[in-house]
Amino acid sequence: MTQNPYAAPTQPQSDGDGLAAGKRLDALSRISMGACVLWFGLMIVGRFLDENAPPIRSMLSFYAIVGFAPAIGIYGALSTLKRKHYAMSLLGFACMSIPLLAPWCGLTIPVGIWALILLRRSDIRDSFTSPLDLKSEHGDSADDVLAHAAHLDRIGEWDAAISAYRDAAARWPEHTQYIDNCISEITSKQSAAS
Repeated sequence: MTQNPYAAPTQPQSDGDGLAAGKRLDALSRISMGACVLWFGLMIVGRFLDENAPPIRSMLSFYAIVGFAPAIGIYGALSTLKRKHYAMSLLGFACMSIPLLAPWCGLTIPVGIWALILLRRSDIRDSFTSPLDLKSEHGDSADDVLAHAAHLDRIGEWDAAISAYRDAAARWPEHTQYIDNCISEITSKQSAAS
C-alpha cells in the first residue's frame, strides 16, 4: 500500500475523553472563581453607599480591575468550553490568576498554574479553532477547505472532516480523486478505532 503524500499527518490519538473532561473542569473552575470574584466586587461596591466612605475617585482604578478581570476570566473560560479563541482563553486564565483580586488568594494561584499547564498541552492547543478554521467556514478556496478538513482529521474530528471533504468535492470536482482517498483513509481510521 502506498503512502498518500497529501494526507494529513497521523498522530497517535490521545484519550479525548480525558482531555475534554480536563478542559471542562478547567473552564468550570474559572467560571465559578470568576463569578465569586464578581460577587466579591459587587459587595465592595456596596461599601460606597456608606456616607463616611472615601471618595470613589481615589479607588476607581482598583475597583475597575476587580470588575473587569473576572469578566475577562469568565469570557476566557467560556472560550475554553467552546474551544475558540485560544489567546482569549490564556488571557482569561491570566486574569483569574491575579492573587490580589480575591479573598482566597491561595486558591487562585494553584488553579491558574494548573490551567496554564493544561492549556499549553499541544493536543489541547490544537483542538481550539484557528483563524484558518474561521476562514474555511466561508470556503474561499479549495485549498482553504481542504486544509480545514485535514486539520479536522488531524485533531480526530473525523465526521466533521468527512463532511468538509464532501463539501469540497461538490464545489470543486477537480479534487474528487484526492478527496475520495482522504475520505477512505478517515473511514479506515474510524473502523480501526472502533
